[in-house]
Amino acid sequence: MDWPALGGVVYTDMGPVEHSGIYVGGGYIVSLSGDGEVVRESGEQLVDGITMGPDIYVSCKEGEAVGDEAVASRARQMVGRQLEYHFFFDNCHQFTSRCLEGDFKNEITFLFELKMQAEEILGADSWIRWRDRVWQS
Repeated sequence: MDWPALGGVVYTDMGPVEHSGIYVGGGYIVSLSGDGEVVRESGEQLVDGITMGPDIYVSCKEGEAVGDEAVASRARQMVGRQLEYHFFFDNCHQFTSRCLEGDFKNEITFLFELKMQAEEILGADSWIRWRDRVWQS
């Protein structure tokens, strides 16, 4: 797997917390930052400063990356917007879930819920480490 699938869900383990986003192509991920800005960043930027195993995990089905172009489109449309951010109630997982589902009023805020939703919507049955670390900028 060279790249995640367009519109796939990605996440990284940051020690005691995780961070998630949507892969939008060209080596870029759209996610909600801790200051509430929706950003487009490279995989390298996503893991910058993470000292504990900065691996990115990709939504997969039967060993192949899985995504949806409509999900990527929803994520791209949000870049640059300022949203409310709260660590527990308005976080990156909720943003990712909202792009995945297209419902910007849902209440999913935990990674395990996001993974279940990716299973329902994308058919994701596993999360495989993104091994190709040749990030594009």
